[in-house]
Amino acid sequence: MKKIDTLVIGSGPGGLAAAEKLAANQTVVVCENDLWGGTCPNRGCDPKKMLYSAVELAEQTKRFEENGLKGEVKIDWPTLMEFKESYTSKIPAQMQSSLKNSHIQTVQGTAQFQTNGLIKINDDFYDPKNIIIATGQKTRTLTIPGSEYLHNSSDFLSLKQMPKRIVVLGAGYIALELSNIARTAGANVDIIQHNDQPLKAFPKKLVGDLVRVMEETGINFHFNEEIKSVKRVEESFEVTTNTEVIRADWVLNATGRIPNIEELNLNNVDIETDSHGIVVNENLETSRANVYAIGDCAAKKLPKLTPVAEFEGNYAAERILGLNSAKPIRYPVIPSVVYSTLKLAQVGFDSLNSKIDYKITTTDVTHWYNYNLTKEPVAKIMTVIDPNTDRLAAGAILSSSADDMINQFVLLINQKISPVEVARTIFAYPSRSADLNYLV
Repeated sequence: MKKIDTLVIGSGPGGLAAAEKLAANQTVVVCENDLWGGTCPNRGCDPKKMLYSAVELAEQTKRFEENGLKGEVKIDWPTLMEFKESYTSKIPAQMQSSLKNSHIQTVQGTAQFQTNGLIKINDDFYDPKNIIIATGQKTRTLTIPGSEYLHNSSDFLSLKQMPKRIVVLGAGYIALELSNIARTAGANVDIIQHNDQPLKAFPKKLVGDLVRVMEETGINFHFNEEIKSVKRVEESFEVTTNTEVIRADWVLNATGRIPNIEELNLNNVDIETDSHGIVVNENLETSRANVYAIGDCAAKKLPKLTPVAEFEGNYAAERILGLNSAKPIRYPVIPSVVYSTLKLAQVGFDSLNSKIDYKITTTDVTHWYNYNLTKEPVAKIMTVIDPNTDRLAAGAILSSSADDMINQFVLLINQKISPVEVARTIFAYPSRSADLNYLV
């Protein structure tokens, strides 16, 4: 039996942040049963953004076909995947090496809680004073006939060749982002959604605009359709819904993700869970003393994002070290971005007070100078102003630069910057940040 100070289960961004902060003062062991570094750098946001960068350039070039650029730009998928692999193939070794350089012990294996409170990993037993669970999420499986033919986002990010016809099940973040990449890379794409509201956490009007732009690129949406089965027919597949049959060469299951906690055997130590993950209090503590849960595996209403996991990892480590005593975790406003045909970003909506009658304005900036520069098919900015302070409380942006602009909104909200202070700021011109004077 090995006695240690802290065991971190999971080597994603949250687990790494916690382990690095603890390592200078404790004996720390990080356990990982898959790829070191977790989903984000290996099979998630990082490789997806590398593919998206090429796709984004191709889309922008196409918008300039009648405005000064000549010549067809085509995605060379195998070469683009080599570019992605040049990064992802090195991540696991780099992450594990970084941990070891910080004098953190690494163990490859699955951690399992025992009834006596010990943790079994492979053939060894650990007796940690503290445990941080940071195991993330995994793809939700569908229990339909033919589910064995379904692929997930990790499979998509490893495709050697782009299929001619792809059917995507679901219309959330992953579905819209990968659909856009596939379509720009030459695939015919059909998206099947069980209701008529994709991205339900985002403002409906802006989502509607995004869907329209995606449809104009050739992506087909099938709303209010229930997926009944997937059937193999020779070298292709038939996806059957309640009203139609859609042919495909490849089927992506993007119906959601669930906490990756099944193998932990949490019931052996009565750690409380629900359908959203491991139940935690305002200190990220589970129902068992000295056991914390952070990131995507914890049952919280916050967006499941890499920066959130890192923020929580640092907090949990500080709490273990006694640096934040009994103070509950307090989050700043958290921006979310969908990297689709256009980018859709928002911040602050989950922090609004239902008792306040906010002033909500949606401004069409499509033909403003700084958006006409890139021939945006549509660009809109929604602002939510608190009438009591006249300050920005929330905002959403649909444009090719929404990911950068939303960070300006994050600063305005977190720093409580007033419109007067914005007006007194001299921004670089011409730039989209300079438009803030006219928006808030």
